Amino acid sequence: MKNIVLVGYGGNYYDLKEQLEIQEYNILGYLDTNKKKTRENYLGTDIDNNVFNEKKIITLGGIGKANLQRRKIFKIHSKNLINLIFNSAEVSRYVRINKDSNVIIFHKVIIKSKVIIKSNVFINSGCIIGHHCKIEKNVQLSLGVLIGGHTVIGKNTYIGIGAKIFQNVKIGENCIIAANSVVTKDIPNNSMVIGKNKIRRI
Repeated sequence: MKNIVLVGYGGNYYDLKEQLEIQEYNILGYLDTNKKKTRENYLGTDIDNNVFNEKKIITLGGIGKANLQRRKIFKIHSKNLINLIFNSAEVSRYVRINKDSNVIIFHKVIIKSKVIIKSNVFINSGCIIGHHCKIEKNVQLSLGVLIGGHTVIGKNTYIGIGAKIFQNVKIGENCIIAANSVVTKDIPNNSMVIGKNKIRRI
């Protein structure tokens, strides 16, 4: 079996743990800023990247401070990371994913051909990503996000539950697409979208 350390004790910890065990990883425990009230094996602070040489995966996700924390941890733990694709995900053989870069693709995600996925990308259950899309680094897709073909999602962007992004759209960097929003046109950097194309600068 392959040893692995989980970095962060986020809400998806046990989903990730379960899938890692299915894929025959031996979980040594978790790193986090503080020890949690859990029976899981606490291995120390999440900012210490010199203690363990084993493979790692970052469990944290979310918006706001959680998103910033995930990006910070990714910079610290950029070596020895893995990608994790859940067994029930349908990922085209023609998808290009950065190797060993903390890309997590959850249950029942569908990713069509010719999609490019950069580093530290978190794609939650039920998302569908159309062909020829590009997802830049540090992007998080919440449950059930739908993205049409030939769409670009800029780095450091968060897309909320059930959002729909139409085809041929470019989402800028550092954006937030709120839950259930509908995006049919390009969105500039540093913007928040609420509802249908209602844009607010952030």
